[in-house]
Amino acid sequence: MTTALGPLNFFEYPVVESKTIAELSVKLQARAAALAGEIADALDKVETLYRNSLWPDSHRLLLLALEELETLLLPHKDRLLSLQAERLGLKRHLSSYQVTLVPITYQRTGGYSHPTVISIAKFRGPALVEAIVHELTHVMAELNKRDQQSAYGFIKRQCELKGRSQHDALHLFHLLLFYSSGSLVREVIASDYVPYAESRNIYTRVGSMLRAKVLPEMLDRIWLPWIHGQYDLETAMSNLVQMLFRAGDE
Repeated sequence: MTTALGPLNFFEYPVVESKTIAELSVKLQARAAALAGEIADALDKVETLYRNSLWPDSHRLLLLALEELETLLLPHKDRLLSLQAERLGLKRHLSSYQVTLVPITYQRTGGYSHPTVISIAKFRGPALVEAIVHELTHVMAELNKRDQQSAYGFIKRQCELKGRSQHDALHLFHLLLFYSSGSLVREVIASDYVPYAESRNIYTRVGSMLRAKVLPEMLDRIWLPWIHGQYDLETAMSNLVQMLFRAGDE
């Protein structure tokens, strides 16, 4: 991964050099094999150093995190994911989901969804449960991305009606995902838990991107009536878009 401009450029050379698709295919495969070999060689060179210097502490932290998950997540995992999917209108599911815990990640946020990888240096206890639920919801949302009856489908349609972009719809859905994941952990795992979005000022940051005032109590007013059956998901998402973007226009 030592190319001057990054790994994608490493694969761009065959594109600019090839005159046919067949030639491109051969050269891309050669480049992929070369990159895989370089990564394997680099790992081989540092394996002993890593096992002697970093692995003992990392192993201890991973075992502690697994113990936390056995207590906090294992008894509730099916309920957490089922409620999250139901409340966000995500109908398609996998039979199982893979989550990889690591000491640290290359992502500043400490987690990502494809593949689902979570940093235990960043998240522990109920926050680790929230991070797992959050990232797995991204996986479920990807499975349901063409479903117009999902929360995102409704948000996207309402944003279009308000003249808002698809990026605004994505930001708003991601904020809802933060909110729903944190609220769910507080509901099921720990009633005194402070969700990630509240502790890390996510509402202000997303509100700035959306050019709208966003507060967690605003989402409470939309979400709680929906999950208690006072109206359907489409109405909830319509109310959410109308409320937030009306507030942003004032």
